[in-house]
Amino acid sequence: MKAANNALKTTKTSNNNSKKPTQSNNKTSGRKGSSSIEKDKKLKSIQRLNKYLTWILLLFTALLAFSYYLVTEKERKVVSIHNQTNKLNFDNLKLENRLDQSKSFYNINKKASKINFLKQPDKVLEIKARKKIVKIRKNFIRKKVKTIPGY
Repeated sequence: MKAANNALKTTKTSNNNSKKPTQSNNKTSGRKGSSSIEKDKKLKSIQRLNKYLTWILLLFTALLAFSYYLVTEKERKVVSIHNQTNKLNFDNLKLENRLDQSKSFYNINKKASKINFLKQPDKVLEIKARKKIVKIRKNFIRKKVKTIPGY
């Protein structure tokens, strides 16, 4: 109810102002008309500038999104190559361990024991014993042998 009364009072005051035109109001109304055209031109130029800047911003945003996509694709390729390299290194370590194990003396001895290098002879050879004892010379011929470092 109070809001309706306030609305009526404001309409009455605006009607009273419109009933009393003065010369000063007529002079300023002409000026307002020309300045409103200038304001409209300024607003239109500002709107054009805003549209232009908006398009530039959208273009840069699209360019940024595309470059981000390219960077992430390159990073995926690098990660893929890194994973493949790690896999190859792990396989290489496995092969090196197997090679070391197969080269170890224990395994060679084990393999050699499986294969019978010593076979039973077909015949037994009998040799007559000597009656003379062989004397070993105590005077060996000594040759100078060059030493090799590390042995």
